Amino acid sequence: MNIRQLEIFGAVMQTGSTVAAAKVLNVTQPAVSIAIKHLEDQLKVELFLRKHGRLIPTPDAKLIYDDARIVFEAFETVRFTATRLKDAQIGALTIACTTSLAETLVPTALEHYHGRHPDVTIALNSGTVEYVWRSLSLGEADVGVFYTEPDTDTMHISRLARVDLICAMPKGHPLEKLPVLKPSDLEGHKMISLSKSYWLGPVITSAFESYDAESKGQFEVRFLHTAQRLVAHGLGIAIVDSFQLFNAEENPNIVYRPFEPRIATAAYAAFPKNRPVSRLARSFVSSMETSVAGFEERWREVQKL
Repeated sequence: MNIRQLEIFGAVMQTGSTVAAAKVLNVTQPAVSIAIKHLEDQLKVELFLRKHGRLIPTPDAKLIYDDARIVFEAFETVRFTATRLKDAQIGALTIACTTSLAETLVPTALEHYHGRHPDVTIALNSGTVEYVWRSLSLGEADVGVFYTEPDTDTMHISRLARVDLICAMPKGHPLEKLPVLKPSDLEGHKMISLSKSYWLGPVITSAFESYDAESKGQFEVRFLHTAQRLVAHGLGIAIVDSFQLFNAEENPNIVYRPFEPRIATAAYAAFPKNRPVSRLARSFVSSMETSVAGFEERWREVQKL
């Protein structure tokens, strides 16, 4: 006896005919009849009496069916679980992302993702880009999210969005009236600068040097979201990534303006090439793409000011 024979036997018991059982199982009626005959031969037991085109279960068949109910229930549970796994409705997802993106794009994407997959367990870990790559390489994360495309052939890289650097300033600042800010406009104003150890720090310094402007600020921070928090407290102007607009509603006392010269980076998602990419991870990337589309509308509104 095998699982398929037991499944056919159960269908016949429930429907009362080989024709109806065949429709339930999406097989031919002869296939059902042959399976039942083989099962009777194997068990050396008559399972059904044939009367007027219907199958009447024998007492032996009823006993076997009662004992097999637990198998049928387990089989349906496995089938249901497999369907939910296929549709990415259950399971576990581990995300590794850089700290700034853990404050902007990723929470917005998770809100969208969780609405579609409420039963998926999610672990979100953040750190430096080196931490993200280490997590992916060691199999500790299913998907990585970060800025700047690395030079590697060990990962599948998916570009999510172009991200511009913009100016964030306290609401009511004298420079708020300017539609675009340049390094020369910022000189002499309180600034919050990025550490030279952060990859964008030297890039911003170079932009200021091209305008013969001073880029040193009263405050120096390592992360973009930290700079925005200081701006929210009125401590100065900062050059931040445009993804900080994801939190614009939480910071109504911050005004954003485009920055020239235009400096842009990109946000990426990555999967290790040495492991299959799960449906859960692909679905999360889809949620990030949806969130990016909404962000790009906000950025266009800022550029029109």
